[in-house]
Amino acid sequence: MTTETLFLTLMAETSIHAGASESEGVVDLPVQREKHNDWPFVAGSGMKGAMRAKAQTIEGLDIKTLFGPDPKDNNGSDYAGSLQVTDARLLLLPVRSLTGHYRWVCCPALLKRLERDLHRAGRNNVVFNDEVGEGEALPGKLLGKTTLYLEEYAFSVKDRISESGLALLKSILPEDHHKELEEKLGVISDDNFRHLCRAAIPVNAHIAIDSDTKTVRNGALWYEESLAPDTIMYTMIVVQKSRNSKMSAAEGKTAVTEQLFATPYLQVGGNETTGMGWFKVNQVQENA
Repeated sequence: MTTETLFLTLMAETSIHAGASESEGVVDLPVQREKHNDWPFVAGSGMKGAMRAKAQTIEGLDIKTLFGPDPKDNNGSDYAGSLQVTDARLLLLPVRSLTGHYRWVCCPALLKRLERDLHRAGRNNVVFNDEVGEGEALPGKLLGKTTLYLEEYAFSVKDRISESGLALLKSILPEDHHKELEEKLGVISDDNFRHLCRAAIPVNAHIAIDSDTKTVRNGALWYEESLAPDTIMYTMIVVQKSRNSKMSAAEGKTAVTEQLFATPYLQVGGNETTGMGWFKVNQVQENA
């Protein structure tokens, strides 16, 4: 095989701030969003950079072969690395709810894209065909309630998600999250989900303290957006035969799974020194 594909799910253990390049309205530091649907994402360049930074802490890992020569070196453009890392795409958005602790929310368009991505990675034959109208919600299981509250909005519940839809999500989540998924899942319409991707993401105010006076420095107030802990995303890594002939695609895949992710954590985005940015990484098996 000249290429191997890894499909990884990413569960946010802490807040994640992968910042956009421009401010939006009153938010000085928004997260990255896809322009056409407003769904948060983390650019593939940021994901690959985070993996390379982790790789530099692992003794014996062939970083040049996997990621390419360091751009700072004079030979930085000699050959490309063997890893292709995609954007981290949103899977489940945690949203406050009066109908329980919180809900993992998604929409039909997002699940159809997940279905296509899994097919592209050679995994999963499950098809998602559920439909949900404006103001309606499909929970993971019926709890005897006809209304699901997300933030300040009420959604009517007439049915639950189909078994095939639930199977699609379970296929890429670790088994110990399956029961939690059924209890917390809420599928809403594409338009309603787009609104929550704007309205339900935490925005925190930050200040800077003058070290001499111990008061707030003039003008040092900014608003920063971040994805909440328990946000779930996914990414793919395509491993090619190395261009320096040192590693086959299968050997590259083994290096990623057994060395790079021997510990299943990855720090992505800003505010690293304040403990933000930690994802727990789970590899989706090929027979999923």
